[in-house]
Amino acid sequence: MSLGLSPNAPIRQIVHQHLDSLHKSRASALEQASSNTLPKTFCNEIFHEIRKQGKRSAEAGYAEIYQLDSVPRREETVEKVAANALCSPNPIGNRRPSSRGGNCEENHAAIHILISLETMDTSLVDLTAFSELEGILDKWVKQRQPQERKTKVKAKSKIMMFLEDSIKGIKKTLDLSSLGLKSLPALFHKEPFISKLTSLILSKNQLTALPEVICELWFLTTLNLFDNQLTSLPEEVCLLENLQILNLSNNKLKLLCEKIYWLKNLKTLCLSNNELTSLPDGICLLKYLEILDLANNKLQSLPEGIHLFKNLKILHLANNKLQSLPEGIGQLKHLEILHLANNQLQLLPDGICLLKYLEILHLANNKLQSLPEGIGQLKHLEILHLANNKLQLLPEGICLLKYLEILHLANNQLQLLPEGIGQLKHLEILHLANNKLQLLPEGIGRLKHLEILHLANNQLQFLPKGIGLLCNLRTLCVTRGSVTLFL
Repeated sequence: MSLGLSPNAPIRQIVHQHLDSLHKSRASALEQASSNTLPKTFCNEIFHEIRKQGKRSAEAGYAEIYQLDSVPRREETVEKVAANALCSPNPIGNRRPSSRGGNCEENHAAIHILISLETMDTSLVDLTAFSELEGILDKWVKQRQPQERKTKVKAKSKIMMFLEDSIKGIKKTLDLSSLGLKSLPALFHKEPFISKLTSLILSKNQLTALPEVICELWFLTTLNLFDNQLTSLPEEVCLLENLQILNLSNNKLKLLCEKIYWLKNLKTLCLSNNELTSLPDGICLLKYLEILDLANNKLQSLPEGIHLFKNLKILHLANNKLQSLPEGIGQLKHLEILHLANNQLQLLPDGICLLKYLEILHLANNKLQSLPEGIGQLKHLEILHLANNKLQLLPEGICLLKYLEILHLANNQLQLLPEGIGQLKHLEILHLANNKLQLLPEGIGRLKHLEILHLANNQLQFLPKGIGLLCNLRTLCVTRGSVTLFL
C-alpha cells in the first residue's frame, strides 16, 4: 500500500486518511500480518506514544483522529499502521513532515508519531527476518537423532527470547549452556546476531565443531566454550577480532590455530584441561592479554617470546610437564599470580626474581633443589608454595619478603632455616612438616602474626623458648616420639 503523499498536503490530513483507510479495511491478510509479526509489548509502546500525544489540549483536533470508538479498535489500528510501515513501498515512517504544510501544532504532533513509526520501521527490519530464522531453527530441531530434539527445543526457546529482546536494540548475551548440544543452528551470519550479540555462552555441551559462520559475529566480546569436545581451535574463531574473553577449558584440544594472534583485543584466554603439548609462537603477540590459563595440559616448554606478554597479570601453568622456564619470564612486569605446581622444574631462572609485582607464586610438586639468591627481590610476594620439592637450604634472601603471609615448605629435605626468618613480620602460616630439621632458629619467636605452625615429622629434639612469644599462635603441630601433637 502506498500513500502517494503530496508535498503540499497537510500532515494531519495525510495521517488521518491513512489511519482511517486502515481502520475501515478488513483485509484479512493485513490483520494476520499484524498479529503474527508484531509482539504485543512493541505495539503497546507505539500505542502509548499516540495516546500521549492525543491528550495535548493544543492538539484536540489531532486527538480526535486517534480516539476511535474503543481501546481494542485503537490498538488494532496501531498494529495495522505498524504492519503497513513494514509492507508499504513508501512506509509512513520514512516520511518527514514539512513545516510548510498545516500549522505548527499539527506538524509538532505529527512529528512525534512519525518519529515513533520511523523507529519502529527500523526495528521491523529485524521482525521481517524472524519468521525466516524460526524456520531455520525448526529444520535444525528436526535434524539428526530424535533423542536430541528435546535439548534443541530448549535451545530454540532461548534463541527466540534473544530475538524478542533484540527488538529493543539491546546488545546482550545468548546463553545456550548445559543443554547437551552436539551442533548449532546456522544463524550466526544473520541479523540480529551480527550486530547485537556480544556474549555467546556454549559451555557444558557436546560440541565437536563450530559453524564457519561464527566468524560473522563482529561485536562478540565473550565466547565461552568450556567443557565441550573440541579437538582444535577453529580458524574461524580467530577472525573475531573484537573478542576479549575466550574460554576453551575442558575440551580435547591438541593444538591451537597458528593465527590465534589475530585476536588482537583478547584479554582472557582459558585453555586449561586440554591435551596441548606445545603453543604456537604467535600466541605471544596477544599484547593485551591479562589472564592466560594453561593448567592441566601436556606442555613441555614455553615459547621464547613469552616476554612479549607485556600486560599479563595471571599465568596458570600447573599440572604440565615443564622442565625449565625461559629467562624472558622475568620481563612480565605486571605479573601478579604465577602457578607452576606439579611440573618437573629442577631450576628457576634468575629472571623470575624480577617480577616485582608478583603476589602469589606456586611451585609445589616439582624437583627444585635450590632457589635463586635474588628471591628476596619479590617485594610484594604474599604467598609462596614450595611443598614437595627437594630443597635442602633456603637462601637468606627469602627473609626479605616482608609482606609474605603464607610459606609452605612441607615435604622437602630442609635441615636448617635462615637465622633471619624472624624478619617475616606478616607471616601467618608456616608449614615445615616432613623435613629434616634438627633445630629452629630463636628468631622464629619474632613472628608476631604467626597463627599456624606445622613442624610434624622432623628431627627436632626441643623447641626454642621463643615459641612462647608467638602470641597469635592458634595451631602448633609437632611430633613427640611417633605421635603428632596439635597444641
